[in-house]
Amino acid sequence: MDNTQTRSGFVALIGPPNAGKSTLMNQMVGQKVSIVTPKVQTTRSRIRGIAMKGTSQMVFVDTPGIFTPKRRLDRAMVHAAWQGADDGDVLLLLHDCARKVIDDDTLAILAKIKEQKLTVSLILNKTDLATPEKLLTRTKALSDEYDFEKKSLAMMKSKIGLLVADDHDVELIQNLEENLELVETDMTIFFRKLSDFTNKKEGFQFIKEAFYSPSEISKEVKNKWNLWFDKYSDRLNKEGISSKKRKANMDAKNPKYILRNYMSQMAIEEAEKGNYSLIEELYQLIKRPYDEQSGQEKWFAKRPEWARNKVGCSMLSCSS
Repeated sequence: MDNTQTRSGFVALIGPPNAGKSTLMNQMVGQKVSIVTPKVQTTRSRIRGIAMKGTSQMVFVDTPGIFTPKRRLDRAMVHAAWQGADDGDVLLLLHDCARKVIDDDTLAILAKIKEQKLTVSLILNKTDLATPEKLLTRTKALSDEYDFEKKSLAMMKSKIGLLVADDHDVELIQNLEENLELVETDMTIFFRKLSDFTNKKEGFQFIKEAFYSPSEISKEVKNKWNLWFDKYSDRLNKEGISSKKRKANMDAKNPKYILRNYMSQMAIEEAEKGNYSLIEELYQLIKRPYDEQSGQEKWFAKRPEWARNKVGCSMLSCSS
């Protein structure tokens, strides 16, 4: 049995016209998959390119430039761009630093991101055409519109049940992300099971179900997890709320049921046989992703072994 760890995820690129989205995707993929010209609105639909590094796969989604639409075609392109944003496990906003000021389109994008409570990372393009002073001023101005670092930290804190401020939260979350890189992990199960944590001596037991090969985890890795749970337990004691309340907060942020790749493939294969019942079952399931649903525990499970090397199911992602 091949236990090679694989990872995959979608990276959506958004921004105003000519921000450099297509150029970035071509550079990351290593070939010209998206047209690059000085003409605005060259990209009129979502274009995908795949970048591979070892056993990791990044699917970049290049979207049309987002601007204030005036025509039906314009509205269709902007709609396609926001649909592309919805496809991403990671959302990147590109900004052209060569522009004299922050353009109205970028400000409108940031306003919608805040309105929809999306989490986005900022990519500054053409930094070689701007002075260091201009870069600092522009970065501060963009951060005044949307505090990128603060939003990302707040999202991760909510996922692990932290509400009050603490100076060591960044380090705690960084340690968590480092540990998650050590073993092949189902992230959906991990964060959902973490809400059941109450005793730091049993922390590893609560989340080992999320690991694909828990019996093969080294003593060194287990020690790192135990150390993290010691810190996590101490940090939770500062929250001042009951375990029951914390679990409810975390379960509202971390879905129990998601549409995984192998589930979609199963539904497609059944539909090809004329049986659409599985499509309906999955549709009803993901209508209430955060709820406990009687009789549906079979879908709260890691990707089965048969799907490891099956086309359409083999890569690990947020929806594996």
